[in-house]
Amino acid sequence: MKKNIKLLFLICIIALVATLSGCTKEGYVASKVSVGGVDIGSMSRDEAIAALSAVSMDAESSVNISIEGEEGIQIKAGDVNAQYNVEKTVDNAISESKGFFSGWFKKELPMQVDIDQALLDNVLSLVERDVVQTSGKVVEGGLEITNGISGRKLEKEKIYSLIAAEFGAAEKSEIVPEFIVAKPDDVDKKEFLDAFVGEYTEAGYVKDVDGNITVTEESAGVKLDVDSAVSIMESHSEEGEVYVIPAEITLPQKTKADLEAKLFRDTLGTYKTSYASSSADRSSNISLATGSISGMILMPGDVFSFNNALGERTTARGYKSAGAYVAGETVQQVGGGICQVSSTLYNTVLLSNLEIVERRSHQMTVSYVPMGRDATVNWGTTDFRFKNNTEYPIKLIGKIEGKSVTLSIVGTETIENKKVEIVTNVVSTLAPPVETVEDPLQEIGYSKTTQNGTQGYVVEAARVVYSGNTQISREGLTKSRYNPKKTIVTVGTKEPAPQEDTQMPPGLLPLQPEVQQVPVVPGV
Repeated sequence: MKKNIKLLFLICIIALVATLSGCTKEGYVASKVSVGGVDIGSMSRDEAIAALSAVSMDAESSVNISIEGEEGIQIKAGDVNAQYNVEKTVDNAISESKGFFSGWFKKELPMQVDIDQALLDNVLSLVERDVVQTSGKVVEGGLEITNGISGRKLEKEKIYSLIAAEFGAAEKSEIVPEFIVAKPDDVDKKEFLDAFVGEYTEAGYVKDVDGNITVTEESAGVKLDVDSAVSIMESHSEEGEVYVIPAEITLPQKTKADLEAKLFRDTLGTYKTSYASSSADRSSNISLATGSISGMILMPGDVFSFNNALGERTTARGYKSAGAYVAGETVQQVGGGICQVSSTLYNTVLLSNLEIVERRSHQMTVSYVPMGRDATVNWGTTDFRFKNNTEYPIKLIGKIEGKSVTLSIVGTETIENKKVEIVTNVVSTLAPPVETVEDPLQEIGYSKTTQNGTQGYVVEAARVVYSGNTQISREGLTKSRYNPKKTIVTVGTKEPAPQEDTQMPPGLLPLQPEVQQVPVVPGV
């Protein structure tokens, strides 16, 4: 009995010694631990960090992700900024070194790795995909149906850990990820097909209250046997499968993409005039009027009114007094000078080949445009109007540079290599009338020209349009009459003063002056 007790006691002592010999000191790595081929056994934390600090990640080191039935991807350390985290690795080794038997067995631990998750997400997006729903589109001869495709997403935290562990492992193996799969929605086939059936509509332009242009979608006209079409869909169930259901198709001529590409694509016409000799107030009026019309959009069929666009010219609206023609005379008028803007616009409209609705010439010639090419306006009586007779919206663009005004119209040109000529011809001249003004302060016989007259003209104009070198139209424009300026001659009407009669009666001699004899006194 005593022998057995002694033997048992000896065994316990041996076991205790063996157990204690396997224990690792707190804060140290177990005796038989290595990381990445570097032995850090029995080292303190600082010693182990120093031993591993020379180990670095090779930028070409890679991890492969395999996807069943598809080509996998390779992730290189340099692509995701993968780096060994030495401190984290040592802390992990110390954690693994706890326990009574930690020093008994050899351990090869992986390096802990940090990865830039944003860069990794960009790479992983190559194997993820969103759900693709079943869709259809009209093609020649029918409806082309594309069946939906399931989407798949990775469990990010799980895949991050797997990739980091592979980069830190001594021996690499492929990662086969698990995806969270989302299937496309079930399709109510009859409802799906009904959405395509209907009459065709053309794409078109729409202008909102703020003047912004949007383009509406076109739609094809589709007629089909819905029951037969449903049967065809039921016979094609593979994800991503593409097939055509026969149908009677009417395709629109105008598409949204086409109209968007053509919107304000071309400069239809542009014209520039100078007002270098104008006063500051006249120049201000020209600038204000140009700004009022610049940016205006006309839809097809719209008629532009110069008076409506500017409104009444008043000082409250910023217009100033400047020279203007009134009743054949030049007078100071609020808004004087804006006829240069309307005349510049008239020439722009002519060169743009747009329809003239209303235009009148000035009573006398102007200096800023050729005869027959001016357009006068006056609030409440005379307007300049034109129509957008194209199939597309047009926009007016005004620009002031120095003391010149340029007006352009942009839209969509439909005439290839268009060229427009404005031809003018003086058909007759008008002699200036002579007006005689009596001046009672000047004597009869006095005559002086106090105002030199100028000749008047009647001018015809025509617009000739060419496509390249081929004339495609010639249009007569409104005739222009410029009144002559009268000649004024001032004549005297004052009677001359009467003269004295010095003629003697017959037989009488004129009286002789009396001569007085003065005695001569010697010595005076």
